[in-house]
Amino acid sequence: MNIKRAKEEIEHTVKAYLAKDALGEYAIPAIRQRPILLMGPPGIGKTQVMEQVARECGVALVAYTITHHTRQSAVGLPFIRQRHYGNKDVSVTEYTMSEIIASIYAKMESTGLSEGILFIDEINCVSETLAHVYNAKLPAKRQGEVYHRYVMGVYELQRRLTEKYPHLLLENCAGGGARFDCGMLYYSPQIWCSDNTDARSRLVIQYGTSLFYPGCVMGAHFSTVPNHCTGHISTVEARMAAALTGTFGFELDLTQYTEEELAQLRSFVAWYHTHGALLRGGELHRLVNPEPNGLGSAWMLSAKDGSEATVFAVGDALTGSHGTASPNARPRLVLAGLDPAAQYRDEENNTYAGAQLLTTGLELPGGYGQMPAKIWYLKKV
Repeated sequence: MNIKRAKEEIEHTVKAYLAKDALGEYAIPAIRQRPILLMGPPGIGKTQVMEQVARECGVALVAYTITHHTRQSAVGLPFIRQRHYGNKDVSVTEYTMSEIIASIYAKMESTGLSEGILFIDEINCVSETLAHVYNAKLPAKRQGEVYHRYVMGVYELQRRLTEKYPHLLLENCAGGGARFDCGMLYYSPQIWCSDNTDARSRLVIQYGTSLFYPGCVMGAHFSTVPNHCTGHISTVEARMAAALTGTFGFELDLTQYTEEELAQLRSFVAWYHTHGALLRGGELHRLVNPEPNGLGSAWMLSAKDGSEATVFAVGDALTGSHGTASPNARPRLVLAGLDPAAQYRDEENNTYAGAQLLTTGLELPGGYGQMPAKIWYLKKV
């Protein structure tokens, strides 16, 4: 994508986010709006693009560069300065992320604009590994406080953000899993598991994350193939299985998809809207655990009362290589969390006995090729 196209895409996004309905509410609620990642070599004009977009859209712009200096200062003992915002005196720590918040307030006061763009440049500096971090103002025996102070500073930043903007949806980044913690979840209801969106890799990533955290907090997106991290090609169903079990989003250029491909994606979006409550709040049952190579896995989510369930089988799990098989029969997948005395019907109008699904299992269609998958929805009848 060239710089002109990038500007057009950003401008369209900003206008879509700022559009309001007849009642004056944002057409796309703030909780549904997502940040934009603009990537390019130094000097290509990213900041200038944001300046032009802000000017043409009539909104404010706060451009902040994360440098090695500001990143390292964030883990030390910051300088505390008293400032006055919104008829209230507040303490602002310089050279930390809270300086960005102070810059936003200052821009709002200087321009009178309440809407704008926050452009954080060189954000990769924030995610670099913090190693051999010390603080010159602390004695040797207190150097162990530095990391703790840094994390508490991040919590404080997010506390201020969420208290000032209660409808703001924050999605934290796990940084490879190192920052996926309950403290972060207090302020952000979801955390991005990994930039690796490959369905095969996600079987292992999300399985490990699910041992501690529910799927409703795991950032998971459907992305295009070949995957940008691994080069793997997986079916639409496999990629959807991984995304639907998390927060469910898309990470691709929809303009490159045909109308037929978009129609297929829309069917899954509609399916998510229909069964979203079950996907977010159902009880997780791990049916086939993934191997390290991620070639297959199966799991299901069931309602606590056993009234409904969704079942996912991906890769080798479809062939029954990990499940129960009987002579002269296709492989089967033994389920859990259902009512043994009930009857269940799937979306293809097939009926099953609960006791059968819990003992001999669900008959699998088999599957071969590049990461096949099958998704079922079962409803008690």
